[in-house]
Amino acid sequence: MGGAVPSPASRAVTEHLTGPLGVKSVLDHGCGRSADIVHYRSADLDAEGFDPHDDFGWPRPERTGFDLVTSMFVLNVLPDPWQRIQALKDAASFARPGGHVVVVTRSPKEITKAAADGGWTAHQDGFWSSQSKRTFQRGIDPGEITALARRAGLAPAAGAPVLPLPGACHAVLAKPRT
Repeated sequence: MGGAVPSPASRAVTEHLTGPLGVKSVLDHGCGRSADIVHYRSADLDAEGFDPHDDFGWPRPERTGFDLVTSMFVLNVLPDPWQRIQALKDAASFARPGGHVVVVTRSPKEITKAAADGGWTAHQDGFWSSQSKRTFQRGIDPGEITALARRAGLAPAAGAPVLPLPGACHAVLAKPRT
């Protein structure tokens, strides 16, 4: 969700999560071109980005130990469930022990509607939104995010605020302290 304007998800993170969780540093994991990084920095957070696609120009950071790692609209574009777990493991590797990972995905309801409206082709557990570009979409609800996260060594964060994100689902996850 890169671009000139920060995503509603990144604004919800700064408005509802960073204060209650005591966040000072953020890594936007899967940042694309990411105006979200600029947004986090404007909120006085030490923010970096990473995207595995070289075209976006955000190489893998050398540092780890971030208070919060965000994974915004990443899991829902990965066609293989194993890739989703691996992406969560990679995101978690950048969080400090006791830190947090917040995952935001498109909701199953939103994806089902978009697929019907757009004539998307079913593929595995989701849809090709464009077969020629090989772009995949899958709606992922909070329960599935949590199940994937547990397989990646993360757990739901107790007492974390709920983010107001219409059309999206999310989970705030904690990295074990040890």
